[in-house]
Amino acid sequence: MHNYRLELINLIKSNNKAENIVQNNFELEKIFNKMNKIAILLKENKDLPIWVIHWDPSFKNYLINENKDIVWLIDYDMLSVNTILWDLADLIRSYMKIEVFNRKEFEILINSYNKIRKLNINEEKELKNYCTMMILDTWFRYLLSCFDSKEHNNLIWDNNDSLKKANRCLNEIEVISKELKKYE
Repeated sequence: MHNYRLELINLIKSNNKAENIVQNNFELEKIFNKMNKIAILLKENKDLPIWVIHWDPSFKNYLINENKDIVWLIDYDMLSVNTILWDLADLIRSYMKIEVFNRKEFEILINSYNKIRKLNINEEKELKNYCTMMILDTWFRYLLSCFDSKEHNNLIWDNNDSLKKANRCLNEIEVISKELKKYE
């Protein structure tokens, strides 16, 4: 994963307006500490099977026919060898973008995945951590997108869309923690 933390800290330190906005909207140290704890857990867990993974199985990459059957998966530019939990976490993160969380649909998503490839006990225990890390990674990208990519030091908060999306990510983590508690 990209070192968004270092990049974000450098951008914030170089811009007083950014520092005020970010500090007023997020508890950065709390978020960074959570990421560090999860990163250590993920690094320590060597008991997860390794697979070839897509690394971007969001809904936009599935081709669906008129019968609503998945017929193809596209966009293989990030193909990698890693734990399958990254793919499942990204699929869950993609699902969490919906306006209203639906527990039944969420359970169908998890159960459908388990029908194709059943998670083992270690994977079930780690799923929440992988989902949290995937959503926090997205949170960082939304915050970084608030900066002008050409200058990388000018804050562009015109419509606050990225800020709203970043806040939504933190709410998604709360929902995921609650919904995946049974797997711990």
